[in-house]
Amino acid sequence: MLRNQLLVKKASPVIAAFFDTKAKFLDYGGGYGIFVRMMRDVGFDFYWLDEYCENLVARGFELNSLTKKTELVTSFETFEHFTDPLAEIEKMLKFSDNILFTTEIVEDHSFPDPEKWWYYSFPSGQHIGFYTKKSFEIIAKKYSLNFYSNGFLHLFTKKDLNIAANSYFLNSFYKLKTKLKRKKLANPIDFAIFYSKVRPKFVDKLIKSKTKSDHDLLENNNTISH
Repeated sequence: MLRNQLLVKKASPVIAAFFDTKAKFLDYGGGYGIFVRMMRDVGFDFYWLDEYCENLVARGFELNSLTKKTELVTSFETFEHFTDPLAEIEKMLKFSDNILFTTEIVEDHSFPDPEKWWYYSFPSGQHIGFYTKKSFEIIAKKYSLNFYSNGFLHLFTKKDLNIAANSYFLNSFYKLKTKLKRKKLANPIDFAIFYSKVRPKFVDKLIKSKTKSDHDLLENNNTISH
């Protein structure tokens, strides 16, 4: 639960800053549906998809059409499980050219000591793929995408997220430039998260929680298909 709370806190401003908040979103490999439910509570129109897990918490908000286009796909802590990463990425790209995801990045040419790095997850045996920043840059180039990362959140997108070129943030960028210099927020992911801290109502002004409307919808319809 704590991880999902963190992801909601970090992902929400990034999505609100650079993508259409009124569009549909997909959580690929959505597990029990906790993240989807929480993002809908925030106000994002999120849907769930997972071939290997039962949706327990976001029932009624499954993305049943495999051809449905969405504004952005999230996929958290899945890349390390992929036996064929490119095939999985291509599945995601059928939904959207924008993929926001997490996985631990390995330093180039330096894999951590197995005795010291928890992310190998030897007891589970489920973490089988590990990536460097360079490998993600190569993947991005293969699919004509840009790659952005702040070390925790990673993003494949066709968008140019140059902060100073983004009309929404242009004025705020200059107003906050002193703090930005002090914080050394060089990439758009960090900027969006920082912006949400100094403008705490930023996301709330763009969207409205779906908690009540979802309750009413589910009460009137036992299942929802999309």
